Amino acid sequence: MPALALHGANISAASKAETINFIGHSRGACEAIIAAWFLYAYGDEKVRNTPINIFAIDPVPGFGAWYGLLTQLPPNVANYVGVYAWDMSNNINSIDHAFQAVVPRPNGRMRGEDNEIHIHDQSWFNWLKREPSWSVMANEAQQKDPLASDDNYPQPQGYELYACRGRHGTVAGNTTADGGYDAKNLNSNVAAVPELIYKMARGYLTQWGSQFSTPCAVETDVLALRQHIHMFHREFDLMGGGETRTSKLTGRPYVRRISSIHGYRPSNTYYMEDVVGNPPYKLSYPVTTERQGKGWVNWKFL
Repeated sequence: MPALALHGANISAASKAETINFIGHSRGACEAIIAAWFLYAYGDEKVRNTPINIFAIDPVPGFGAWYGLLTQLPPNVANYVGVYAWDMSNNINSIDHAFQAVVPRPNGRMRGEDNEIHIHDQSWFNWLKREPSWSVMANEAQQKDPLASDDNYPQPQGYELYACRGRHGTVAGNTTADGGYDAKNLNSNVAAVPELIYKMARGYLTQWGSQFSTPCAVETDVLALRQHIHMFHREFDLMGGGETRTSKLTGRPYVRRISSIHGYRPSNTYYMEDVVGNPPYKLSYPVTTERQGKGWVNWKFL
């Protein structure tokens, strides 16, 4: 992941673009965040100050350490849009049950505060643990947690979080009924989700200055796609453990976990339903009876 992020950063720096737009899914979305850090930390003054926009589709770092580069946006990121799949869970029967998503913290620019940060130098302790210097550069730069509660804090600008029905693969283009990878299990009702995310991505990238040589491949408008998703929600309900997510088991096994905390402990996570607030009553988003609270950043429901 860091190697591909460095490769992307090098290509971006060599382009001498006035604005850099990144889009990625899963680890690709995480690589976009890391690439932004590499441009900020290693680029010359012009590259360092080039604004970066990120469209992240269900960013999942995978197993192992969650580096500070993943959980904090660097000062050069002007816009971050994150789309997160709702129908994931810790259910062991799911092929992607452990895919916990990262929600990076907004930078000072987005919060209307001081945007300067101090890049952490490698310590003897990190060196003894054989941690490379890039992996710790953002450890001491962690700013306000977007998933923590704070009713009196103003909303960040250029920072948008979306919840969407479907699983990790669904939001990226998978149209199987269960979010799995058997092509014999395609379902036309599921297709509305990846079509919606595709249109969103094109819309944001166009807004940020990207130009497309081909027209949009999805002719259905956004409102119709959203209506279809919530009218035909049976497949999405089944993907995440059923229409009702409350379980007799402890730990809410049918509720997704997300995190904005760097470190090595997998317990550093939030229940997704506890940080997004109450879903709009007109939209179908199954929650458990244990759902409570809300993070200070307002989420949008697709």
